[in-house]
Amino acid sequence: MKTTESPLIFWASDPIRPGETVLIQGHAFTHDVVVEASPAPGAPMRTLEILGRSDQCLKALLPADWPPGAFALQVSTAAGRASVLLNRPHTIWWVGDQGTRQTPGGTFRLCGRNLLGDPTAVRVRLTGPGTVDAPVQKAQAYSLTALLPPGTPPGEYSLQVHNGWGAEAGWSEPVPFVVQHARPWPQTVFNVMDFGAVGDGVADDTPAVHAALARAKANGGGIVFFPRGRYEIRDTLALPRFTVLRGEKREWVELLWPDLPEPVVLVQGTNSFGLEEITLSARNYANGIVADDGTKPDAGDVFLRRIRVRLVRYLGRISQEQAYARWQASVAHETKDCAEIEGSITVHVGGHNVEITDCDLYGSGRSLVLAVVTGGRVWNNQIYNGRLGWYCISGPDRLVFENNDIVGADLTSTGGSLNTFCDWRSCHHLYFAHNRIRTIFAHDREAVSSDGGGGSHAGPIESAEGTTLVLSETHCVIPVVEGQHWHQLVWLDQAKPGMGVYIMKGRGAGQWRSVIAQDGRTVQIDRPWVVAPDATSLVSVAALQENYLLIDNDISDSGIAIQTCGISINHVIAGNRCARSGGYHVMGINYGGLQPSWYCQMLDNEILEGNGLVGAMAGVPPKDSHVAVIGQEIRGLDVAMARCGVIRGNHLHNNACVELIGTVQDALVEGNLIENANVGVNVEASVTGALVRANTFVNVRRPSSTSEKA
Repeated sequence: MKTTESPLIFWASDPIRPGETVLIQGHAFTHDVVVEASPAPGAPMRTLEILGRSDQCLKALLPADWPPGAFALQVSTAAGRASVLLNRPHTIWWVGDQGTRQTPGGTFRLCGRNLLGDPTAVRVRLTGPGTVDAPVQKAQAYSLTALLPPGTPPGEYSLQVHNGWGAEAGWSEPVPFVVQHARPWPQTVFNVMDFGAVGDGVADDTPAVHAALARAKANGGGIVFFPRGRYEIRDTLALPRFTVLRGEKREWVELLWPDLPEPVVLVQGTNSFGLEEITLSARNYANGIVADDGTKPDAGDVFLRRIRVRLVRYLGRISQEQAYARWQASVAHETKDCAEIEGSITVHVGGHNVEITDCDLYGSGRSLVLAVVTGGRVWNNQIYNGRLGWYCISGPDRLVFENNDIVGADLTSTGGSLNTFCDWRSCHHLYFAHNRIRTIFAHDREAVSSDGGGGSHAGPIESAEGTTLVLSETHCVIPVVEGQHWHQLVWLDQAKPGMGVYIMKGRGAGQWRSVIAQDGRTVQIDRPWVVAPDATSLVSVAALQENYLLIDNDISDSGIAIQTCGISINHVIAGNRCARSGGYHVMGINYGGLQPSWYCQMLDNEILEGNGLVGAMAGVPPKDSHVAVIGQEIRGLDVAMARCGVIRGNHLHNNACVELIGTVQDALVEGNLIENANVGVNVEASVTGALVRANTFVNVRRPSSTSEKA
């Protein structure tokens, strides 16, 4: 380490309260380092106690007698200093009423960290064609709802958030914000009764509905309207662009597909269509509602509002042989766009500006596939996973998934996945909050799990300058273990745009960037490194999932409540409750490439009952639930797969514990309350740089232990 290099800060842990420890990841933290902080910008600095130090990570204790606020923090050495403001709003993103656009007079959602400080002083400011204050209607720690004033001129703005702390320094970094008037769809109404529909549940109304849809298409779109009645349909309804399928009321209108000899897709469109106030019912079906996935350039502008779906492939008196045959047929008719899939899909949509609200979705197979949704709102829905069914959120960017009930409606149904399955698309900016998930009994029993293998480089580099990175000819330094070739199955020849570049060890460790393009061994990244890697650095190019907010969900009867399986960068898992589930953990693993878990925080979660049918990890015997940071040990490769994980303020009841497992570096376990357990905090011998402090144990046989990997 050159002592002439000034210290630099890559990341610091917040939200943080007085009396808690801040983790600081960066560069050139030499032996003479001093950490200072003040209770507000411009206030006198106080030297902090350093509880742990390495060249790349510091752990410093904030004074307990300070009031809550935005804390100015400074790291100094003889060579220079670096500073950061803790509890300032950051990692901000938003979703408008048109997805990535917002109409004047409408509400929009902002998500990020540290959004609520002083509730009386939270502000949202837009700067562009004018300066606009957007009144905040609802403020929470990780989410704000704001109103765009009706007279706001259209155009491109910069958006900033202030949480009420930190005076002028407390404003967030600006992010782009687009104000645009909505493009109206044609409002001509085509009543299916005018085209010969009967609506008595006996007559075949398919020709009449097709005729109404044809007229809507010729009109450039419109509203195909169903008065009260039951309409028998025997074929796919193909929705033209800018067309809405609307019932008088979902309790009054049912589109019923009888038990057809050959299954069909019920409703299909490309983009720009909607369904509202209507019920769809079917038995022998291929898929329910299908739109283009987000890999298509025009995908999106799809809404489902107050619809009810009942797709019951196994209805009535059906033999075991018939049920099995129908399940096999459902797999045979499944689309293969985004992953290996089991069972028919109830809803499959993607693209920009997707809305699914106040719906009741019940199908015999997979419930919901959100395939590369950008600027999406999915809230207040009942969602049922059927036989071998699960929900899938693949490649999201700016998605609010909130206040949904997700139920395993079959003993073979499982939970769901947040993943990169759809064309290896990276995943960012997901707000998954206030959902209720229960009865997850099949497969790996993952109520909420990130997923998606894939890497294209794990080794040294030749050079790094600006936004250009030249990889070495050594493509992969991951040792091949005899009989275990999993990483080769999902290994790519070259990185795809949006994948991540991670400095795993050596100079600059702990930084990540996004791939813009790759040509041969030359990779273009989205922004320069703060500290460029060199010959000492081990660099991984792999899938990317970052900036997830998994907040205040309630989960019961699952194998694991919330986990990251592979890549997880800058996630927050906070305020969740689970019972008879495995708990919460983040993992860095070799999953078709080195996929680290960095800067993930598990805060103020609760485990009510730590018992379950199996342990927290799939395929292991029954074991207490846990809150854990896990780094896979890769035989023959000395690298920490998990870095700077924070486990703070969690409350564990009745057979649950905290664990640091495997190749974990610089984790923090602080301020947790653990009751009625065999072990309170278990730290494996392979863990380095961990700080365990200020935890409370009640009726715990062994408050802390150090163990070898089981």
